[in-house]
Amino acid sequence: MKKAIPCTALALMLVLSACGNNAQSAAAATTTAAVTAETTTAAETTTAETTYVTELPETEPEKEAETTAASGFKVTKTVIYTGIFDKKYYLEDAADVDENGLATYDTALLRYSTGVYHDSDSEPELFDTDELRYGGATADVGTVVQVKKNDVMGALTVNSAKTELYFREDEENGGYYGAPLTTEVTLDGEITVTGIIRYYSVPDPGTVDSGDVLFIPDSSYRGLPMPIDPPGTDTMYGTLDMDYRVTYGETANEWYWGGNVCVYSDAPRFRLGNLNYGLSDNTELIGLLGDPNEDCTKRVEVTLGDIALRWNDQFGSSHTSASIKSIKAI
Repeated sequence: MKKAIPCTALALMLVLSACGNNAQSAAAATTTAAVTAETTTAAETTTAETTYVTELPETEPEKEAETTAASGFKVTKTVIYTGIFDKKYYLEDAADVDENGLATYDTALLRYSTGVYHDSDSEPELFDTDELRYGGATADVGTVVQVKKNDVMGALTVNSAKTELYFREDEENGGYYGAPLTTEVTLDGEITVTGIIRYYSVPDPGTVDSGDVLFIPDSSYRGLPMPIDPPGTDTMYGTLDMDYRVTYGETANEWYWGGNVCVYSDAPRFRLGNLNYGLSDNTELIGLLGDPNEDCTKRVEVTLGDIALRWNDQFGSSHTSASIKSIKAI
């Protein structure tokens, strides 16, 4: 929306104009520095896989004034949410804002896997299968980056990026308050990694359907992208999979160990599809899994494509998916 310029502002414009090109050059330099400080692409971080930082590039303090080279006027952006590592979301930067207070951004946060991996086959002392507990080391947050469409992340290129954030005006204290709802990044390209594949013949309501195939990469996933919750409230990074199963009782549900290898990995849990539809014509996978009436867990090398990294506050967890391009047992 365009606004009329008051007479006092117009007079100020004439004064600034009389100052000549030096004032404009200084303003331009200020803007360039600010943009450079705020802009972080995945391409800048993939070359240093062994160096992990625990903060985003320095951002502006809340409601800090910015100078634009075009006019010389100072413009204040409106902060509607501050997330992990003081990452600020500005109302003016949203790609879309609807009447219900939902702001959509064409960027999203990701982190890079640190490669931490443990399993109960090689280190059984780390996993208590009776209490379903893990006692080993877990990953730290590692490198966090903000990505947008066409950013390059090694062999992968960002096809789309989105963050949705709900906000409301704080009438009592002034300003705004908000909360992130979803983030999603889709990636073009393929990666080849190793890890554990699980097939579920019996459904677990709310977790898996009958026929679901899940994959958890091992340390071969080091340096590859993972979803992260924008609030930074989930400090248990990575995936713990104890091969949980559940018995549903009248008054309470009982969780127990399914009998297969337990895994902690700083990698996503990928949903690869369902053997009853979608994957029903994948002869490589069907031959590897064997009897479709029995659950199984196998170590595999798999090439993944069509990767989608998602975080959704409605479920309080990450939901990632990929398609199988090729797979073999190892």
